[in-house]
Amino acid sequence: MKKLNFWIYIIILALIVVGLFVFVKYSNSIFESLQKTETRNELTQLKENIADADYKIYWIGEVPERLKDLKIEQVTSIDEKHLPLSYYTEENITYITNEFGKDAKQYESRDIYQDCPKYSFIVISREGLTDEDRQLFERCSRENGTYMIVLGEGPVKEYRDYLLKDTGITTDIHSMQITYSGDNRRNIFSKSSADDINSVSFSKEFLAYLNAKLPSVH
Repeated sequence: MKKLNFWIYIIILALIVVGLFVFVKYSNSIFESLQKTETRNELTQLKENIADADYKIYWIGEVPERLKDLKIEQVTSIDEKHLPLSYYTEENITYITNEFGKDAKQYESRDIYQDCPKYSFIVISREGLTDEDRQLFERCSRENGTYMIVLGEGPVKEYRDYLLKDTGITTDIHSMQITYSGDNRRNIFSKSSADDINSVSFSKEFLAYLNAKLPSVH
């Protein structure tokens, strides 16, 4: 009889352990699901806040998947026509016969005016830009108040080299905001977010940044 009771206790104890394991696993699953729902709702709300604002983001590099439904243009050709500039210059070459009976080139140029958003942002998340590219970005900031945002250690180092800023091993800067007006800031996003722009944390921080910059949300 004692032996039977012993095994009954063992079975009951085992059932309790299994039950606790299932309960904890199920609870964790529910908690994770709630967290994901809460994060998704937060991102949706942040996007809705700026949906009607007159803004545009010109992204130099790969656009994060979670942000592709924003007013973003991925810039693959860095020139006046694809940046927030009120006009770009179009040059045409025609061939004419000169007074000596030889073909000669005739250059003509004209300014083409284009609409620009009230608020514009240039985001740089890749390396390999030229000084000419950066001079165009500066013109955007000078003419239209464009914010330039640089993300990631490599792109930041390149841009600071261009600006003749210290980029030594003691300089830990992973994101920057640059403007013609001098409203320049370091580390506007957390390091982990700036290093992984496809993360949820970066999406939240970037959307919060836009919410703070666009007055239409206030």
